[in-house]
Amino acid sequence: MSLTSFRLLLSLITISDRADKKRGSDMARMRSRIERLCRRRGLSVYRLSKETGIPTCTFTSWKKKGLEKASFGAMVKVARALRVPVEDLYEEEP
Repeated sequence: MSLTSFRLLLSLITISDRADKKRGSDMARMRSRIERLCRRRGLSVYRLSKETGIPTCTFTSWKKKGLEKASFGAMVKVARALRVPVEDLYEEEP
């Protein structure tokens, strides 16, 4: 591989990485409404954790990082415990 080809490949990888990071920051805007829904139902996150079998540290992570990496199965468990549709767990930031 020539030096020119190598530089071209490296620049394409860099552009791709930037696009991935931008997509990730867009995904991070998908925030959790779980804590608010818990308060409305008079339920603590700890109690929700016990009812769903999902560790409290997972709820903390969702609060800090958003729900983009949350599994659908986990969201179904939470929605059932809170007696809301799954889509009510998500809040999109502008």
